Amino acid sequence: MKRKTIGIGIGVLLGILALVLGGIWYYIQTSAFMDKVEQTASTVASDTLGVPVSVGAIKVNSLHDLEIHDLAVYDKQADCIATADTAKVEFRLLSAYRDPAHAVSAVTLSGVEANLIQRDDGSWNVEDIQTKSSGQGSFFGKVNVEDGGLHLAAQGKELYVGDVSGSLDFADYPVLKLDAKGSCLGADASLSGTYRKERQIFNAEVKGLDLAEVLPLVPDGTIPDGVEILGGKVKTAKVSGQYMGSVLSFSGQAEYEDGAVKVKDTEVDDIHGFASFTDTEALIFADAQAAGQQAHVDGKVRYDTDAPYLDLNASSDSFDPSKVLKDIPYEGAAAVKAHITGPVKSPFVEGDVTVASGRAMDIPFTNARAHVRYEDNLVNVQDLSVAAFGGTISGEAQFSASDLTYTAHVVGKDIDVQQAAVFVPQLADITGRVGVDMGLSGTGTDTSSLQAYGSASLQSGSYKNLPVESLNASFFVQGKDITIDYASLNLPHRTSLGIEGNIKSGSDLDLAFYGGHVDLSLISTLIPEADVTGLGDFEGTVHGDISDPQVSFKFTATNGTLFKQPYDSLKFNAGGSLDGVTIDEFSLVKDGKQTWYVDGSIGLTGERRINMRIDTVGARMEDIAALAFPDQPITGNVDNTIRITGTLDHPNAVGYIHFYYGSYKGILLSGMDGDYFMEDGVTRLQDFHIFSPMVDMDVNGTVDRDMNLDLQASVHEINMERFASKFPYPVSGKGTFAGKIGGNLSNPQFDGTLDAPSITLNDQEIRDVHGIVNYRDGVVNVNQFGFHQGDGVYQAALSINTDTHDASGSVKVTDGDINALTAIANLKNNIVSGKLSSDIEIGGTYDNPDVTLNGILDSGQISGYDVHDVEVNLHLLDKIVYIEKLSGMQGTDGSFTASGSVGIDGPIAAKFSAHNLALGMFTKSAGLERTVHGTADIEAEFGGTTGNPSANVTIAANNGGFQGSTFDALNGEFKLTNGLVNVKDFAVKKTINGKEYQATAKGIVPLKALFANSNEDLDDYERIKLDVNLDQADLSILPFVSDQVDWALGPTKGTLEFTGTLAHPLINGTVSLSDGAVKFKPLATPVTNMNATVVFNGDTMTVSDFSGKMGEGSYIGQGTLKLDGVTPSTYDFSLTADKLDIQSDFFKGPLSGSLRINNAEAFGKTLPKISGQIGLDNCTISVPTIPDSNGELPDVLLDVDVNVGDKVHAYSSYLYDMYLVGKVHFGGTTHHPKTSGSVSVKRGGTVSYLKTEFNVREGTAYFNQVDSFLPSITFTADTRLTQAKVFLSITGPLDNMTFKLRSTPEMSQTEIIRLLTLRNAYKAGDANLDAGDLLIVGLQMSFLSEVEDVMRNMLWLDRFTIARGSGSAFDTHDEESNKDIDVYHVEMGKYITDKIMLKYTQQIGGDDTHRFGAQYDMNDRFGLSLEKEAQKFIVGLEARIHF
Repeated sequence: MKRKTIGIGIGVLLGILALVLGGIWYYIQTSAFMDKVEQTASTVASDTLGVPVSVGAIKVNSLHDLEIHDLAVYDKQADCIATADTAKVEFRLLSAYRDPAHAVSAVTLSGVEANLIQRDDGSWNVEDIQTKSSGQGSFFGKVNVEDGGLHLAAQGKELYVGDVSGSLDFADYPVLKLDAKGSCLGADASLSGTYRKERQIFNAEVKGLDLAEVLPLVPDGTIPDGVEILGGKVKTAKVSGQYMGSVLSFSGQAEYEDGAVKVKDTEVDDIHGFASFTDTEALIFADAQAAGQQAHVDGKVRYDTDAPYLDLNASSDSFDPSKVLKDIPYEGAAAVKAHITGPVKSPFVEGDVTVASGRAMDIPFTNARAHVRYEDNLVNVQDLSVAAFGGTISGEAQFSASDLTYTAHVVGKDIDVQQAAVFVPQLADITGRVGVDMGLSGTGTDTSSLQAYGSASLQSGSYKNLPVESLNASFFVQGKDITIDYASLNLPHRTSLGIEGNIKSGSDLDLAFYGGHVDLSLISTLIPEADVTGLGDFEGTVHGDISDPQVSFKFTATNGTLFKQPYDSLKFNAGGSLDGVTIDEFSLVKDGKQTWYVDGSIGLTGERRINMRIDTVGARMEDIAALAFPDQPITGNVDNTIRITGTLDHPNAVGYIHFYYGSYKGILLSGMDGDYFMEDGVTRLQDFHIFSPMVDMDVNGTVDRDMNLDLQASVHEINMERFASKFPYPVSGKGTFAGKIGGNLSNPQFDGTLDAPSITLNDQEIRDVHGIVNYRDGVVNVNQFGFHQGDGVYQAALSINTDTHDASGSVKVTDGDINALTAIANLKNNIVSGKLSSDIEIGGTYDNPDVTLNGILDSGQISGYDVHDVEVNLHLLDKIVYIEKLSGMQGTDGSFTASGSVGIDGPIAAKFSAHNLALGMFTKSAGLERTVHGTADIEAEFGGTTGNPSANVTIAANNGGFQGSTFDALNGEFKLTNGLVNVKDFAVKKTINGKEYQATAKGIVPLKALFANSNEDLDDYERIKLDVNLDQADLSILPFVSDQVDWALGPTKGTLEFTGTLAHPLINGTVSLSDGAVKFKPLATPVTNMNATVVFNGDTMTVSDFSGKMGEGSYIGQGTLKLDGVTPSTYDFSLTADKLDIQSDFFKGPLSGSLRINNAEAFGKTLPKISGQIGLDNCTISVPTIPDSNGELPDVLLDVDVNVGDKVHAYSSYLYDMYLVGKVHFGGTTHHPKTSGSVSVKRGGTVSYLKTEFNVREGTAYFNQVDSFLPSITFTADTRLTQAKVFLSITGPLDNMTFKLRSTPEMSQTEIIRLLTLRNAYKAGDANLDAGDLLIVGLQMSFLSEVEDVMRNMLWLDRFTIARGSGSAFDTHDEESNKDIDVYHVEMGKYITDKIMLKYTQQIGGDDTHRFGAQYDMNDRFGLSLEKEAQKFIVGLEARIHF
């Protein structure tokens, strides 16, 4: 409307000008007329515009132009709308007659000043102009403006546009064209466009606009509170638009820089970017920084709403809020992506934040992620995830940016307490991983206003050195005040502790605590001097200052020890401060009577002083000695009085002891009396008298804390059986010793005289033993030592230095029994026997001894073969054995001789000749028990040196045989010269059914080829050239090749050529076998229908048609192998077994599976790989021990499944009888195996320990150890004896299992073992193992177990056991008479179905006790039994329940 009004005004003005020009045309010479024109022009203009118009002087310059001065337009309030100093009109007079609209060609206005003003009522001054059409023609010229200005005023804001110049072109009237420029607020501006009544189009551009100049013009309320625009510059801005009727629409763009705003207290500067806008919205792309933090914003702002509406995306790769918001408890650069929406005054911000590392409340963290929302001045954090203290923290929080208050909910998992202890010193003594569910609230960094509440848990941790299995707590913290709702700890061995109460100001305690089923041995981890064990329960309170609180304590315990003293029941009350805890109402009960009386006090802090008196009646000596003589093996009963004073660190004691019915180091002691004193670690024994049926000793002297000895001992009788543990074999006999013991317990010294009329060593009786023995500083001297053995006489004098290895002495043997000599030397042999007389002189050292032996064996045997007239004369000197004479006879026709010398590292010059020697003598001496037939002649000469030996050996054997394999002749001739073994002719011949079979070998085997490495290049003559012909051979030769083969048969065909070296052999040829059979010794079932074809081609071997049967089962396999030297480079073998009938000592039953062996890449190297599966069903397994191995398994990849299926019976007559089930996977490698799975024992199994049958209650082998094939065992079993019920537990890795025995009533481990081994003798008070006991136990653990095994298999029984005792279910705890010592019983059982076993028990010796019945296995967890004994029925229920 304003533009229309202005346009009409301009048109009217032009009309006036035209009128004036027309008047000038007529009255150009008349001034009166000019006055009339001026008045008329003003009147016409005023009447046309509806507002006053003033026209000044009119001047006609020529016929083509005139000037009008002092033009002015006023509003209805007489305020000036616009003025012009001069209006120059250019016209064409002639055109005015033809077309008045074209008479005026241009109007130029100078000195224009326009005012566009909005009044208080909202109207504009230009709205007073109301144009009227003159009815005249239109103006088609151009209006130019020079040096104009425009003053705008609205809503208290004013704007001036100066230096206005431009033009308004009416050439296309009624369409007007505008083109103008000017300056505004220090910026250049231009405007162009067109105007017509229906539509106005404009284009504007501004350059270099300073926002500081614009800010005063911004309407109040447009900029939100808290936002201050500090500056900025619009480099360029362009806008294009149009008015269509009353609707304005426009679009444009602007580029800006150097922007700066202040949001609350945060300055944002370096704002630069680009904006594109329309009449409804603006699109913004901007970058900025705040306190060095970079940020980017893009999006749009809509202003077609009541208030500007934001829809922006903001992002920053590194934004630290602590540099923007002061005094917040956070620091750390964050990557932020946010979406900003809503009105400018109250925006809504939502986005995601990630922080690589930072600190919150001074706590470091990493890898933080969160979803953040800002609304109404509140920051909400959701889906928080952060790594801190070695664990993870998640949760949500709310933070007020105005007052810095916050609330949070935090869930922490797997938090490392030790890392947290750096910031919370109170946690320094705690280790483990913590889980927390906690709420927090507070203000800023003010810890006094911090509130924390929630729950926490700790798993697998510790407090100081005390293991903590788990801890659960609920708490509330207000500043330094702590409220513990509850804190429950679970410690090892089912120990539980609890505490609750308050801690005020960090030091004022008001707590209550309790403990249940507490393993008291755990106390020593916190207080090492607190020597206490057992299971205890306690409760108490703690009040007062933490430095020295008052404690009230009630305590009960069972089945433990207190300062090495055992108890069945322990009770006492205690109270006081930690400086001195007084003990009262003390009660310690052992075996139903109070054996200890205690009163006094103990200090736990400060000097920790102790002042206690302890009296004992009927206590055990091993318990007293544990305090006075740690680790000394002494047992017995004792009455004792002891007073303990000093401190816990340095205790002193005075006591008197009366000892009876005990033992020391296995020596039975009837009694001992004496005084003892402990001071500063020195124990003094005074008038100690030791009595025993075998030992009567007096001891006086001292033992200090370093175990230095100063004792006088007089032993009146020594029973050698009590020293059995010092010998590797059984000993017996009696002797005497008197002497002095000094030195140290670890390095003692002694001098004494030993005499014994008779001693038995390893079943060999030695008579008239006498000797003088002394030992000092590693040197043992035995002088005047001698004895008799059988008909032999032995005399010796020896000196041995254990440090320098110097040895000297002599031994003379007369008619010494070789078997006895080797037995005494613990070298029992069944090979050589006879009587030897010899003189032996010993000198030199261990490393280079000088020994001379001269001996004669008149008659003897070697492996059962007669040898006689053997003479030996050997001399070892400087590592050369001189065979001065070695000859003898064998049987009636055999003989042998040897002579010469053999240097251990020197020359060889020796001969050996044998004629008609029995081949069996050699094989049996080598350990082959089966008889070998035939005789052989051997001639051998040895020369050269050990580095380059030479030999000529011939052997000829006839009519020989072994097991199922025989030969008619074996001949061979070998010659070793300069490292070359010439196999001239080697043949084994045998005739079967008139057909002769023969295997032959011939060629050269250089020794260098045997020892060369695979890459060594040898000359041709240094390589093996050996031809082996098997075309006429038979498998019957296998028993000679392997001692694991019982017999073999089946023809072979083929020839093989061996070349190369032993390290890099090359083999060419083919060997085939058809319809063969082999019987392996460990297996009862032979392998039959054997077929195989093996093709060798240099370094490659191919196996095909490899098949056979075992019983009803079969196998088939094939494969290839390529060698690099003797190392397989590539190979791939497969074997499939289907129910092979395996019958061996450790496995009986069908074996199925499929295995593949090939090489595969892993860990950057090539390894062999074994993969496949093995299935076990309907079989019996018996593996009594873990095999020992000093070697290391090859590094092999594994991927094998072993399925332990139905009816897998693990049985050993010595050890166990149980059924197994489970599945195990062997993966990884043999060096670093990864096993998984488990094998469990089904209910009803038994295990034997010390020849006592225990019933298995639970047993599982878990294959979960790291880098180990062996499982971890969890095993519990029990048995009932006449005196007690004994429980056996086996835990730990299979190669390091822990065996624990306990009993009801309670006994020590030693007592339980003796009870299990001695049984009735132990009950009768004889706790010593004599020869009879050893024999009985040995029989039980060997002979009787073999009998059980044989009877079980012969009778087809599932259970057959022979054990000591009557076997009655009604045995009582009363002692049995000696007549019952030799009573045994037999237990038998047979499953008649899968679930029902018939059982029978029969006594052997004593009363005729027997019992029979049935057992029904409902499942693996429950079973019922019904038995009858002596007209009484016994009903049993067995259940296995896991808790």
